[in-house]
Amino acid sequence: MSECHILSTGNQTIEKITQIINPLIHNITAFHLREKHRSETELNMWVDHLIASGIPKEKIVVNTYYNLAGKMGIRGVHLPENGPPPHIIKQLYPELIVGCSVHSGQSAREKISLGPDYVMYGNIFPTKCKPGLKGRGLRELAEMAKIAPVPVIAVGGMSPLNTQDVLQHGASGIAVMSGVMEAERPMEMCRQYVNQLKEVKYNGKKV
Repeated sequence: MSECHILSTGNQTIEKITQIINPLIHNITAFHLREKHRSETELNMWVDHLIASGIPKEKIVVNTYYNLAGKMGIRGVHLPENGPPPHIIKQLYPELIVGCSVHSGQSAREKISLGPDYVMYGNIFPTKCKPGLKGRGLRELAEMAKIAPVPVIAVGGMSPLNTQDVLQHGASGIAVMSGVMEAERPMEMCRQYVNQLKEVKYNGKKV
């Protein structure tokens, strides 16, 4: 099945996050702590909380703080577009899955040459997380997926209704934030996304 990544919103408590994620964690590829305003010390405590609540280490990704990810033995780290070169992080922590955000074809080409395990490309569609920002669209996604030797995860404005579209245009999976984390019934919404992922033949690139 194609990848399903769920991202935190940056405006929920760790208790609320745990309540949402625990029931659905085994149905998704990874949960990303995308908390840009929080310190490494605070995120260390958050990762401890998730693990203590039963979230498997191999399902947890933190943004930016690669030393934390390496020390905690979790799945991986997700780097910002202007972050350090992925291959340097992989030299320090070979066991980590290292991904990075990209927002243009040029940026993607540069990052791909630096050895990430995957790139997260978007925003594909308009999203309330980035009001006023036009989506990159399916054509750009298809061009990106064609040149990328690593999986391309589509992010931004994802819904169950457009999930199959991004897969058919070359994405290896999707990343969802508010669509699950702010849903009235998170487990049901997650199930809808996963069902759509199962409908399209997997393209062979795996994170």
